[in-house]
Amino acid sequence: MRPDGFVLAGGRSSRMGFDKARACYRGQPLALAVLGSLSSLCGRLVLVRRGPPDGLPWRWADGSPVEVLREQPVAVDTHPLWGVAAALEASQAPVALILPCDVPGLTSGTLAALIHRAPAIAIGAGRRHPLIGAFPRSWAARAAAGAAAGGSVRDFAASAAAVPVPAAELENLNDPSALGLEGRPVAALLQGLPFLDPGARARVAAGERGRLAAQGMLDPDVDPAVPSTRGVEDR
Repeated sequence: MRPDGFVLAGGRSSRMGFDKARACYRGQPLALAVLGSLSSLCGRLVLVRRGPPDGLPWRWADGSPVEVLREQPVAVDTHPLWGVAAALEASQAPVALILPCDVPGLTSGTLAALIHRAPAIAIGAGRRHPLIGAFPRSWAARAAAGAAAGGSVRDFAASAAAVPVPAAELENLNDPSALGLEGRPVAALLQGLPFLDPGARARVAAGERGRLAAQGMLDPDVDPAVPSTRGVEDR
């Protein structure tokens, strides 16, 4: 039985400045680029999100909906093992392949090696990467207990095999410069939502600019592709 594939897309995105899961990467949201890379190896593809829905749909390029799983408990803390626990609890296969949403460079050969050696995690660029791995569904309780106790992700995966991965595959695209989007946070978000109608795009842009302003961040974006939000209510 093929493993289920999960991408963790619930982080705070503090370096990116906005929801990096939706940042445009090669014409699609970054998280979906990573999730789609699992399609040849996994029987089910699931995006793991944190907190209440943001009101924006997740869709594949053909318009079909993406399966989205919400972390539980929703608002306790931001420990990454909550996402791992949610994925393992929801897995319908004995093994789940779990990746963060900002590593689109992992090859199918690397992913297949992780699955073959499960429980296994990636090791490369001088360190272990416990959130890039294949884990048995039976580890769900271990992940939840670690999250509840504030434990280390490294401790959770301490007994997993280490699969060597080239450093280039492990590059994190977690800041605007990595995606060539410096100073363009709103445009970067909207480019990853090509299916939205103009009114919806304007509302999203207004809400995102308001959120950035509340954080004391300036959005200098004057890209004409971003619709004007003057007078548009964020809802």
